[in-house]
Order: sequence, then structure tokens, then C-alpha cells
Amino acid sequence: MSRRLTFWPALALLLAAPFVGYALAYMGGALGPNADGALPPPPALIEKAVIAEPVPVGSFQLTDNRGARFDAGAFEGKWSFVLFGYTQCPDVCPLTLSHLADIREAMAASIPASELPQFVFISVDPARDRPEDLNGYVTYFNPAFRAATGGVAEIDRLVDRIGAFYRHERKRSDGEYEVTHSAEIFVFDPEARHFATLHPPFDPKKIVDRFRALAAHFAATGATRS
Repeated sequence: MSRRLTFWPALALLLAAPFVGYALAYMGGALGPNADGALPPPPALIEKAVIAEPVPVGSFQLTDNRGARFDAGAFEGKWSFVLFGYTQCPDVCPLTLSHLADIREAMAASIPASELPQFVFISVDPARDRPEDLNGYVTYFNPAFRAATGGVAEIDRLVDRIGAFYRHERKRSDGEYEVTHSAEIFVFDPEARHFATLHPPFDPKKIVDRFRALAAHFAATGATRS
């Protein structure tokens, strides 16, 4: 019997009280695979967010805001909400990180601390964002937030793998520049796979509900695939 078959359904019941009926029906066979073995679609709440075939994040190596190695292993065994950006971003990054702080606070009110997702900010501007700069930046929004950056080739491995985007714009006369980048929240499941993408606006209550649904869907589809 696989580890996911015993552990993740239990986690889903804890996280997803509004979706218990969905998860139990799915695992009990009422919503199980079709005759051709295909799984039914996710519930309407998350159907536009879920990746049809979750994508493993693959191999890459960055450095986190505390100077430690940050690779695919950092995403294993826990849910992760991932944002790409840079510390000198004038609007999208500080606004989204502020929303993520509110989302984490909303989650903490009903989800045990050990089961909260981690929140990770990946800088796509390594020339200006050193690990120590990232540490001060993300912990301003929440002390638990994590950040990472590294060589351009390593960043691109992760960005390309999950379909994110960034582009360094032309430098101005003062030598400064802006970076155009994805504004979505990329959700990685505990198997270090890109499992869903959440698009703005980011209403805390709605995001918490969607996270519960994602956890239930992950547990149910994992059980039927094991």
C-alpha cells in the first residue's frame, strides 16, 4: 500500500471539511475512474486552477534567504505557494506578498501550523537580489515567508518547467531597469509538482477554500492512482 493512500486522505479530511463528501465519494468509487481509467475532473471551485497533469519541478539549485541550498527537495512533503518577482518591483510583488500574508493568517485560523503551506518568493533578478536582501524583504511581510534566487540558468530551469514567465526590460539612462514577470501564485503539491495556478485577485477566504479543495483533490486522485 502506498504512503499516500494512508496519509493524504487523512490530511484531506482535516483540511477540507467542506469537501469531505467529495473526497470520500471519490475514494469510495462514486467518483472513481471512468471505464477507460480516466479520472473525473476536479470540482468547479478549482477546475480552472488545477493542472491536468501535475508537472514535477525537476532539477534546479538556488540559494534561499538564509544562505542554504534550495532545490526540488525544498518542496517535498509540504504544500507550497510560489511567487516569482524581484525586490525592486514597484507594485505587483509587494501587493501580492501582502495578500499572501493575509492568506496565511486566514489559513492559520483553521489549519494546524504543521499543515500550513510554505510561502516562497523566487527572485528572477539575481543581479540585484542577494539572499540577505531577500531575507529582509520577505520577512517584512511575514517572518515565516521564504525566498530564493540563484544563477539565471538555474532560475530558468524552474521557470520554464512550470510555464512561468519573466523578462528584463531595457535599462534606463540611470542604469536601472524593471522586470516583467508572472503575477500568478503557483501551487506545488507535497510531491514537488506544479499542481495548480491561482490567478489574481487573491481574496483570502476564497484562496483558503480553494486550498482545501486542492488538498482534497490531491488526496483523492492520489489514492485512485496508487
